[in-house]
Amino acid sequence: MEVGRQDPNLPQKEPPQLDFRVRSQRPRTQGSAGGHHLGRSPKRYRKSKTGRMLSNFPELDFRPEDNSGLTASDVPAGTFDTAVFRCRACGARFEAIIANRVAMRINGRRGDLCAQCTGWLPSSGNSLADLPGWLLSQLRLPDGADPAVLPLRGGSYRRYWWECSNGHWFQERVGNRLQVHRNCGTEAAHTCGCSACRGTRPVPDNNLRVAHPEIADRLDRMADANGYAADSLPAQGGAAKHVLHCGAPGHRPYVITVAHALRSATLGCPDCRVARIEPW
Repeated sequence: MEVGRQDPNLPQKEPPQLDFRVRSQRPRTQGSAGGHHLGRSPKRYRKSKTGRMLSNFPELDFRPEDNSGLTASDVPAGTFDTAVFRCRACGARFEAIIANRVAMRINGRRGDLCAQCTGWLPSSGNSLADLPGWLLSQLRLPDGADPAVLPLRGGSYRRYWWECSNGHWFQERVGNRLQVHRNCGTEAAHTCGCSACRGTRPVPDNNLRVAHPEIADRLDRMADANGYAADSLPAQGGAAKHVLHCGAPGHRPYVITVAHALRSATLGCPDCRVARIEPW
């Protein structure tokens, strides 16, 4: 047998299957069914390497009678096991991962309230059904979905489909729509928060081709260099630079933003500016 070659009669060792998309190859049970639940059975922990135990966070209401007799000084603060806590507002019991609750306290959040008190569960005054009438009429939920069972405060970062009064469909967070509405001062039906009506999203009736046809012609002449056409850009062209060409013989293509091109009488073409002796 040659040197350096393995005997084929010996059992071959398979290489470990690693996922290099994650930093650690150690299997974890954060919030999964494999994690231990202290409310169902006790568990003996080793002393935390950092010395930080759950007792260092007295704001979290951790009681031995809810967690198989374990006290807060017996549980490390960094474990991903599940425990039973008491809500500081209503006193109800709720289950949560210990490390997640500790991280909320470290990051300046409360962490000692249940999902009902924090707004993550729908209640009276805290559901999509409590949105303003004009905004609720634009909400488009799947067939059979009830807005009364979807929370408002806890779900303000969730994206939903909307249809403005002009017929534009778009996805947006509830919190963003309410934030934009604070500057309106009206409860009548209007289109605040619609990106198509604001001109920041191209639609067939509001895009660069419709708003500025002269610049659109110059951009379409260089569509191969840009990789897109004028009708795929918003009405104001966005903040990116585009390659334009005026179409005059002997003039060179130039790169400019739509906003800067609109400020110039020659739409930003340097050769046209020299021909007209246009001052900057």
